[in-house]
Amino acid sequence: MKNTISAIFLIVFFLLVLLATVGGGSFYLGMAKVVIENQPKLETLSKLQSLMQSEMVTATTFATGDVTKISGRKITLALDEEKLEIPISADARILNVIPVETAQGKMYEPKEGIFEDIKVGDNIYVNIIVTPDGNYEGIEARILPE
Repeated sequence: MKNTISAIFLIVFFLLVLLATVGGGSFYLGMAKVVIENQPKLETLSKLQSLMQSEMVTATTFATGDVTKISGRKITLALDEEKLEIPISADARILNVIPVETAQGKMYEPKEGIFEDIKVGDNIYVNIIVTPDGNYEGIEARILPE
């Protein structure tokens, strides 16, 4: 009798361990499947890498904030507690965004400007490119209305 109870106990214990291992394993496998499915496919990354190596493609981004400092052709933007110094290229396009009253209401019209139009306190939007040497510079700045 004692041996039968021990044998039943071992079988039940073994089945519980097996069930926990297989059940838990399928949970982790399911989670891994979700993570893998949400990752970019290798061929997508490969295409993106070859695209970025083309001389016809330029990596761009933008920054926006209030001008806190101007030093030469470098401007420092601040947004909340973050600050960013951006060199502005010599041939950068500068635009003053001017509010204009029309029959449809207030519209905003960009007017060509010069670098010297940018003043400390202005809220601006800067288009930035990543240069071939890995640095960055502003290629367009839009001075936004107050």
